[in-house]
Amino acid sequence: MAPAPAPLPAAVAGWWERVNGSPAWQDGIFCALAVLYGIVAAASFIQVARIQCRVPECGWTIQKVFQFLNFVVNGGTWFNLLYKKRKLLALLSTD
Repeated sequence: MAPAPAPLPAAVAGWWERVNGSPAWQDGIFCALAVLYGIVAAASFIQVARIQCRVPECGWTIQKVFQFLNFVVNGGTWFNLLYKKRKLLALLSTD
């Protein structure tokens, strides 16, 4: 049997409780995820446009469909995150 892992130092042991209980951390992570989803969606859309400009006679290839679906899914998630954030901010500001 493997030996038991060494306990973590006290400063590191409670990091999840600090992050989980901090609205600033949660807002920062939420916004970072929204930005990353937006970047991936934009990159996928640019790829579809680039492929279409480069080889317009091929129609909808597997690569175009994959990039387009990437754009739809990540763009939808980005929009959903922004919509939820705006709705959440509107609820908090009315109190």
